[in-house]
Amino acid sequence: MNTTKAQKVQPAITAPVSAGAPADMENLTRIKAHQMFEQRGRQPGRDLDDWLAAEKDLAGKPANDIKGVKGFKTT
Repeated sequence: MNTTKAQKVQPAITAPVSAGAPADMENLTRIKAHQMFEQRGRQPGRDLDDWLAAEKDLAGKPANDIKGVKGFKTT
C-alpha cells in the first residue's frame, strides 16, 4: 500500500473582471457608444460625441445596473 501524503494543491488565483474595472468599462463604453451611433442612423463624424455621451450615461451606474447595454455580459 502506498501511503504517501497527498500534496495540497493551491487553486489558481483568478477573479472575474468586474464592471468597475478599467478595461471592462472601456468595453462597456465602446458598446454603448456604438449603440448610439446606430440609433443616429450610422452617420459618421460624431464618434467623440457618442463616446462622451456613453461615458456620461454609464458614470456612476452600479455594476448590476447595465441592462441598457445590449451585448455586455458580467460574470
